[in-house]
Amino acid sequence: MNIPFDTSNIQLYDIVLMIMGTLLFIACLIIFVIQSIQTKVSKTLIAFFALSIIMVGFPAITKIQVGEQFTLEKQLRKTAEIIAAGNTKPATIKEFRTTLASMEKSGSPIDDPELLTSIARAQYEIGEVDMAKTYTQQALEINSSYLPALQLQNITVQHDRKSDSLATSLERAAAPDASAADSANVKAIISMINKESVKLSNPELLKRAAAFESETGNREEASLLLKRSKTLESIER
Repeated sequence: MNIPFDTSNIQLYDIVLMIMGTLLFIACLIIFVIQSIQTKVSKTLIAFFALSIIMVGFPAITKIQVGEQFTLEKQLRKTAEIIAAGNTKPATIKEFRTTLASMEKSGSPIDDPELLTSIARAQYEIGEVDMAKTYTQQALEINSSYLPALQLQNITVQHDRKSDSLATSLERAAAPDASAADSANVKAIISMINKESVKLSNPELLKRAAAFESETGNREEASLLLKRSKTLESIER
């Protein structure tokens, strides 16, 4: 693994700790030599040896952790962007979820609104709208004016409204006393959803919409809705 040891990330306290640890190690080494000549080495000296090693090694350990965090963020950003672009292959989704789980397990919070929004977009793409809302909210808590997060927040709100509206309209259009206006309303909602790039996340609702479009002669639209439904069903939850 290529861990980026960027010296620009070293803090002042890291430098002070390394210098003090090195001085303590040298002092302990001198005392050790003297005590060895006198054939008497105290247990306290051994403890100070260990302390000096920890003081010198702590910054290096911290840098490794920072490097691992950097690698995870880079991989997470990459897979999130691939999924958000429409690639919902099982291997890609699995890698995205595994990396995200590793990030959360590390205990280091994600404080980049851009990355949080990328994660949210990926989750929205694979139908995990509630999780997309959560990460979008986290991005906005860090930067309340971050435009991509605000745009995605609006999309998730529209998603819920359009989903409810479409479900209600489909039920009305399927009723025995349904009129031509009811069918026209369903088509108008589906057309509006397409124009606003709102991707529905309920496979069953998508199937019902596809069946309606097929029955009313719009087979091309029916095919697209059915494809989206099958894509969502193929994703492991």
